[in-house]
Amino acid sequence: MLDETTDRSSAPAPLPGRGNGAPAWLDAATIARYTHYSRLPLHAMVGLDAELALVLDAHFVGCTPEQLRDIRAQHARAVAEAAAQLLADEGFAADLDRVPAATGQRVVVLGDSITADSLGWATLLAACLDALPGGAPASVANLAVSAATTNETIAMFDLAVRERPTCVITMLGTNDGRRQGAVADVRTVSPEETRRNMLALKALAEQEAQARFVALAPPPMDDARYEATAPDGAPTRFSSADLEETLAALAAALPDLVGPPVQVEDSFWLPDGVHPTLEGQVLLVRHVVRALATLGPVS
Repeated sequence: MLDETTDRSSAPAPLPGRGNGAPAWLDAATIARYTHYSRLPLHAMVGLDAELALVLDAHFVGCTPEQLRDIRAQHARAVAEAAAQLLADEGFAADLDRVPAATGQRVVVLGDSITADSLGWATLLAACLDALPGGAPASVANLAVSAATTNETIAMFDLAVRERPTCVITMLGTNDGRRQGAVADVRTVSPEETRRNMLALKALAEQEAQARFVALAPPPMDDARYEATAPDGAPTRFSSADLEETLAALAAALPDLVGPPVQVEDSFWLPDGVHPTLEGQVLLVRHVVRALATLGPVS
């Protein structure tokens, strides 16, 4: 299992104008979880050579391509171990058996970094389905892009249609409430826009892809953790108050929205209070699978 508790408070700050500007606690193995250049819409549209994608990802992460390969191998082992533990739970396994009937054979997942995470719930869902006897009864195409808003997801929906999905699952909204500018404090997407955008995504899924649409609410954030790690004057900021406004907009737009997990422990979050740990992602995939298992068969 990955060690997500290492104290990196003494790590040197990045040089001005150099690196990805990540805070000291955010090491290469963690940054790599959310870095997938091949999923950026312009790259995904034409296809990005795997070796070139590795070089670009490594450059952003701040390591060599060889080091990134090792990190991703470590991530893959952690996912396989977590999937095996999940499948050993009879209740989870029973719920998972019901998922393909609800989703059909081809699932497309859209979201931001919480979903794009290499150790995330979507990756875990795919791994669990792949590990079932007889092979995966459903495939999972993860098209989530770190920092994506509902606006940006609409613009890339043609990539989802390409996959010929039988079910489109979204977990969006965290970045709709993101504030831009240390002084201007501009909200990225207003609650009214979020409401409109989610209805648009539902229409695109059902009318363009002829797919079932399932919307998942993003998980809560921890303001205390966030404030403890967010640098003063940060150009982007998050808050629970903005997230709650977004959640209200999601619920107003979609009465069948799958709400966030009700019980979340301190171990759910990484130090930033926004992104889940692997333990938190395991809780999310349990939550998602349970919700999907309650749906009727896809038409």
